[in-house]
Amino acid sequence: MKQFILIASLALLLPACSSPSGRLNATPYPTYTPYPTYTPAPVITVPGDTLTIHLPTTCIPTHQDLLVYINPAAGYCFLYPVQFALRGNPEVSEFYLEGPSLDGSIEPVRAFMWFHTSSVGAEQTVSQTIDEIVKQTGLSVTRVVTTIDGEPAEIVEGLPGQSANRQGFVIHNGQLFNLGVSPYNDPALPQAHPDAEAVWQTVVTSFSFLK
Repeated sequence: MKQFILIASLALLLPACSSPSGRLNATPYPTYTPYPTYTPAPVITVPGDTLTIHLPTTCIPTHQDLLVYINPAAGYCFLYPVQFALRGNPEVSEFYLEGPSLDGSIEPVRAFMWFHTSSVGAEQTVSQTIDEIVKQTGLSVTRVVTTIDGEPAEIVEGLPGQSANRQGFVIHNGQLFNLGVSPYNDPALPQAHPDAEAVWQTVVTSFSFLK
């Protein structure tokens, strides 16, 4: 009797476990989400100021490996990877992002991205600005015409620097914004390129003007 019950039980279980072809059904792996997504409030009040900023969606982090930089005085914002540290004085016209150390030396290899703003003439264009820079250096450079937050811009590779670099130039409200990253595509420092590419793509695609 016990044997009959056992055989009957197995007969009931086997159809549920088997596919029509007689093979076991594979259970798909669950989708893995590395970071929980969240949407911070798009309105930010600057501490110590009465200014309220309506932050564009491009400057709102969508996951925890992004940070936001906001400069109300200069009128722009951008996102950057959390592994980069803000250095210099962001209140002035020049500062930079410093990537993590990529080796254990005294002066380790790391990626940097810098930011510089300066005033230009009312009729000055980005193309004219790059023409002047190239003329001064006398170098052969690669230029790509694009836009940054809807404004005419140029991406330039081949300008002089401590290492190979990529720079972006855009003019908005009479201000020239210069964004640069290095080492970029530097054959002598290939280990820095992934970080350089990551910070460049994150910053440039999120860079937005506030006014």
